[in-house]
Amino acid sequence: MIRIICDRCGSCIETQKLGYISYNFRDGLNGSLTQDNEFENCHYCGSCMDEIRMFVRKKCEELSVAEDGSQNAEAAAATEGTDRASKRTKRKSVDVGKIIALRNAGWSNRKIADEMGMQPQAVANAVCQYKKKHMGGAE
Repeated sequence: MIRIICDRCGSCIETQKLGYISYNFRDGLNGSLTQDNEFENCHYCGSCMDEIRMFVRKKCEELSVAEDGSQNAEAAAATEGTDRASKRTKRKSVDVGKIIALRNAGWSNRKIADEMGMQPQAVANAVCQYKKKHMGGAE
């Protein structure tokens, strides 16, 4: 009889359920794998896989919150353990009107970005999109 031991917690895996982590990247041109999977020979029990899955989801939510600058309602619902569909995060809406008003008042992209909790490049993108839509791309 072959015994499989969880590489994370050391318990004996007695069920048919066995987890592993696939970690690799594909080449964009030809689709081939770009590196070896360092976790290829590791086995994990169901409870360890659940903990790993929760850890990854939490880190993804933290990254989306850090990108947005604030936590949106759906990300908050996801941390409370609601259903999978509500765990999807939405992009933070940008108040283009405020950006344009501040820009017309002579503010720099950096100063607007600081005021609105954004990146300067995001401000520049919003101004550019506004000009394309409303002014035909003219300065």
